Amino acid sequence: IHSIGLSIQRFNSTGGNGTATLNNGTDGNDSYQWNTTFMGLFNDFSYPIYENKTTLLLNVGLDHAFLLDGKQSISNEIYSLTQSNEFKGVWQVVKLGLSFRIGEIADKAIEFGCNYLLTNNLSRLGNQDQRLSFSSLQISFKLIN
Repeated sequence: IHSIGLSIQRFNSTGGNGTATLNNGTDGNDSYQWNTTFMGLFNDFSYPIYENKTTLLLNVGLDHAFLLDGKQSISNEIYSLTQSNEFKGVWQVVKLGLSFRIGEIADKAIEFGCNYLLTNNLSRLGNQDQRLSFSSLQISFKLIN
C-alpha cells in the first residue's frame, strides 16, 4: 500500500531547571523552550505481514520537510528560529513502525499504528558542531475509505 501527501509536524522541547547562579553571583533563569512547526511531503509504504480478521502492517516512509515557523525562549527572551542555521534547509524524516487494520467491510477500515521517526537536517549533516536531529514516536489513527 503506497501513500503520498503533505505533512505538518511539531517538534517542541523544554529544558533547564529554572534557576542558576550567574557568573556575577546573582540568581538567574536557565530554563529554555522551543516550539517548531515543519511542513513536508511524505512518501509512505505499508506492507501486510499478517492477515486474518485483522491485518498487521509494517510501515516505512520518507518525508522531506522545511521549517515553517519556530520560536525559542531562553531565560524569558524570545528568538525566531527561522533564521537559525541549525533549522535552515531541508529536513529528512525516516519512518519505521507497525499498524493494525480492522474493518475491511465494504472497502472501509480503521487503522491504528505507532511509528518511530528519525529526523535530520540534510544541509547540516557534515557539520558535527551544528548538527541537530530529532527522534520521536508518532501515534496514528486512520479512517480508510
